[in-house]
Amino acid sequence: MGTPPSVPTPRQEHAIAEAVAHGVTLSEAARALGLPDRTVRNWDLRGRHGEEPFARFADSIDAARAEHEANRDRLLANLRDRLDH
Repeated sequence: MGTPPSVPTPRQEHAIAEAVAHGVTLSEAARALGLPDRTVRNWDLRGRHGEEPFARFADSIDAARAEHEANRDRLLANLRDRLDH
């Protein structure tokens, strides 16, 4: 597995955010990329405390979670509409 980078690379950040937008947890995304769960969680935690460049990472994760929730809400609304018609 090697030593994980001390900061997320742009490719890692994008891949993790994309996975989260599809409902994948941070732990699952970390595992899929061969990164220690603890490393990815630390990146997120440091970002939530405003530390750069981790704040950008945490913002990406928040945006991805919001995208996932919006997609889920649209899907559920569509299912309800189908039952009503």
